[in-house]
Amino acid sequence: MTQTELSPIQMKCFVDWLQIPVGECPPHHYRLLGLRLFEPDLDIIQAAVEKRQMYVQQIATAEDQSAASALQNHLAIVRNVLLDATKKVRYDEWLWSELKNATSDTPVSTIRVQPAAPTTNQASPSPKGEIPISRNAVDRGIDAD
Repeated sequence: MTQTELSPIQMKCFVDWLQIPVGECPPHHYRLLGLRLFEPDLDIIQAAVEKRQMYVQQIATAEDQSAASALQNHLAIVRNVLLDATKKVRYDEWLWSELKNATSDTPVSTIRVQPAAPTTNQASPSPKGEIPISRNAVDRGIDAD
């Protein structure tokens, strides 16, 4: 997979706040939450989302509110996908196909979410200040209901 250039907001959220290495950004949902790949336990997923959300609330300063809000919104989308059985299956199938297409020497944690061509089910581009990530992984028919 190709390296994706990070926006300043992505850099702040993923690298500075969540300590995800640049080479692993933007992260897939499981990496974002610090979970093992394809985590099946919904309680563990919910706890990981809540932990990330509380952490962002604690570290965000007044001037960071735009980035914090964007990350909180993204975490809510991730929660929505991973805690809904149908959406999780679709996301996991998509991620699995990405993993199969990666070279054998590519560490799983470095599988990055890449933007896809817009479809009718996808939201319009993110307003300034939001994290413009994982539109294909989040929406990929997953959030179409």
